[in-house]
Amino acid sequence: MKNKNPTSKISSLIACSSLALVPLYGATTVFEDDFSSSLYTNLSNPNLGGGAGNELVFATWTGGGQVTILNGALTALPTSSIRTAVIAFDNTTLTASGEYSFNFDISEFIANTAGNSVPTPDSAAYVSIWKATGYDTSGDNRININTEANTIIDGPIITETGTATASQLKEETYTAAATAQSVTFNYDGTGAIFMLIGAQTGNYPFSSASFDNISVTSIPEPSSAFLGITLLAGLCCRRSRS
Repeated sequence: MKNKNPTSKISSLIACSSLALVPLYGATTVFEDDFSSSLYTNLSNPNLGGGAGNELVFATWTGGGQVTILNGALTALPTSSIRTAVIAFDNTTLTASGEYSFNFDISEFIANTAGNSVPTPDSAAYVSIWKATGYDTSGDNRININTEANTIIDGPIITETGTATASQLKEETYTAAATAQSVTFNYDGTGAIFMLIGAQTGNYPFSSASFDNISVTSIPEPSSAFLGITLLAGLCCRRSRS
């Protein structure tokens, strides 16, 4: 016997569409770290590529002694103007080209660690995302990242050697603790993406910043998700008529 109740049909269609939305439109996590058991390599001048030593290990945090894992968070200590940790990913983690999101909490930010209520000028936590190309592991083509450079305020000094190039995709600064933050970027499936996170201060007394619950997620194209929803909704509609 056919279902003559239009309300039931509408409810069935909405329910099916909702079910389709979750798995198809939801982002896929490709990396996550809550710093409960993370590895951190103490290396203030790491190289991406080049075969010259001090090389970054993909998907592992690296930086100088002014950033450390403290109380379950990646923390830039109040010790100098620029304090940065870096992590890099290639296509073994970012397995498809497209849009990604770098997600994180800033669990603590102290603009003036001397206890003064007036923030030190240029104090901020920051996230900077870069694309690296042209590097190798056998020649002299590399990108050096000075994570403790104090000669500039807006981040560490990036030095390109040989055919290696680095281009900044995004940079965001934050002057207060915040949860559920994200910075999106595009990856074309070649080279590597590296993220710099830390704290910066124009002068003493220095700021400090702690990052937690970091993840990288792939974002599906809305057209693909919409197609899946439409197909499943159509199937539900056919079932509601039977």
